[in-house]
Amino acid sequence: MSALARRGSEYRRLVDLSETLLAGFEQAGYERIDPPMLHDAAHVGLGGQTLLDLTYLMGNGLALRSDFTVPVYLLHAERGRDAGTPRYCYSGPVFRRSGPGDDRPTEYMQLGIEYFGSLRREAADVRIFANILSALHRSGLSDVPVMTGDVGLFHAALDTLDISERIRTRLRGLFWRPEQLRAQIERMQSPVPLPADLTGPDIEAQLRDRHVIQGKRTPAEVAEMLSARATDTLSEEAANTLLAYLDIACPIGEVPERVRAVMGTRLDDVLTRFEDRLRELRHRLGPETATLPFRADFGRRHEYYDGFVFEMTHADQIVAAGGRYDRLAQKVSDADWPAIGGMIRPQILLSALDEVAP
Repeated sequence: MSALARRGSEYRRLVDLSETLLAGFEQAGYERIDPPMLHDAAHVGLGGQTLLDLTYLMGNGLALRSDFTVPVYLLHAERGRDAGTPRYCYSGPVFRRSGPGDDRPTEYMQLGIEYFGSLRREAADVRIFANILSALHRSGLSDVPVMTGDVGLFHAALDTLDISERIRTRLRGLFWRPEQLRAQIERMQSPVPLPADLTGPDIEAQLRDRHVIQGKRTPAEVAEMLSARATDTLSEEAANTLLAYLDIACPIGEVPERVRAVMGTRLDDVLTRFEDRLRELRHRLGPETATLPFRADFGRRHEYYDGFVFEMTHADQIVAAGGRYDRLAQKVSDADWPAIGGMIRPQILLSALDEVAP
């Protein structure tokens, strides 16, 4: 379906389901808001390269929203610190570009919740996760597969290793593409020799004279990159540690033990907070939540996430998802608002409900 069919019984069901879900979020203490469908195109890149590639730029300094997280955050930023620690809920269409052969819809409904400002991050993580899961259950989708992860744990693992900042930045930027990340770790163990026609100390001058540089990099930037690849490598020990960490896949309750088996005590500060989240999960949702699946290489597909993440699926389609994105504040302003959110795709949820209906 390339666009929403805004008529007929199916659309009415979609609207009714969305309203029911929003009403439940309002009862849980979320303020309903209506973020604009158009926003300043200068803010498109805040969500990362993935969203940037999916966003329709209108050519007049505006962009169609491809996701709600950035527009909701910008709305909250306009309210300033006087807004306190609010919780928002919302619903509406989002618009995404698709490439050749991509049959995914270019317009679909999305609804969700965002929670800003709580310094009790682990409790806020669990609140959002529980509210999204509860909404699915109330709608009638009781048996839904869940996956969890923690982007912050991977960042912390990188920070403990004796590697260059160039390698650290490169690997951090690939986390959302697990196969490419593993391949890059393998490649970085060996130096990449300079091209045969680039010799001597002044590589930049030779690049200017002999090569046509594609893209936006300057000759100086290309020279620096080539020189770094030829001399800056990832040790076998660091590579094996990272690959062993990324291979962790277990019930979430076993994560601290499994991570310590790979990383030793280097991540104890971060794992202490992870254990706080586990206690919150058990308290709010029961001891069985310790069996929720966790993958160390799971970060969803949006680069703005930097902490706890989760995803619920049905028949290999994402029904709901969310996560923490504290660092987005630093990109928008000098404010420091801890932030976590979750979203539901009501069209996919409606389809799932039809499949499980007796």
